[in-house]
Amino acid sequence: DQGPRRMASRVLLTLFVIAILAGGWVVWTYRGPGPAARQGATTTVILARGSSVNEIARDLKAAGVIGSREVFLLAAKLGGAARRLKAGEYEFKSATPMAQVLSDIEQGKVVKHFVAVPEGWTSDMAADAVRAEPVLTGAVETPPEGSILPDSYQVQRGEDRAEVVQKMRAARDKLLAELWAGRAPDLPLQTPEQAVILASLVEKETGVPSERPRIAAVF
Repeated sequence: DQGPRRMASRVLLTLFVIAILAGGWVVWTYRGPGPAARQGATTTVILARGSSVNEIARDLKAAGVIGSREVFLLAAKLGGAARRLKAGEYEFKSATPMAQVLSDIEQGKVVKHFVAVPEGWTSDMAADAVRAEPVLTGAVETPPEGSILPDSYQVQRGEDRAEVVQKMRAARDKLLAELWAGRAPDLPLQTPEQAVILASLVEKETGVPSERPRIAAVF
């Protein structure tokens, strides 16, 4: 009986050692440094909308961002992140740990692009800036003059240009509504649109902020 028992003990010990080594490998693959970038210091990956966790793991592995698709899937599913992964454009530094990669995608830390519309720009100039942004898609028509709020707008790769312009118009409408609600009661203006026209006239008269109240009073 000693022979079979010793054999069984050795098998169990071997399996135990294998399990320890496998567990250590999984932890190291997840927590340790990830693969080095194939070119340069970073790797950019675009995760399409509607991608499943399996497709995300496949794309990350294909781009060389993670070393093991299986470990990524295991971590995402066991930790509950699989249902919270967000699409978008991501940029990862060389050797970023898989744990950080998963956390960044779960939190939606996408690459940020901006379209700036300075004060004084016409609608044509604003539309041209949207058209010139290479990460955007689709065509866009020039919106009515005065319908866009000057600001810097964050956009994402693949976002539709018409949606970006609509975002600019919505920002203008929101601010105009707030300003109109808080206007002085004795203003000789009947509608918010009249206020926009007056503001445009003042903008054309001067670029000095301190002069605007006097010019507006004259009008």
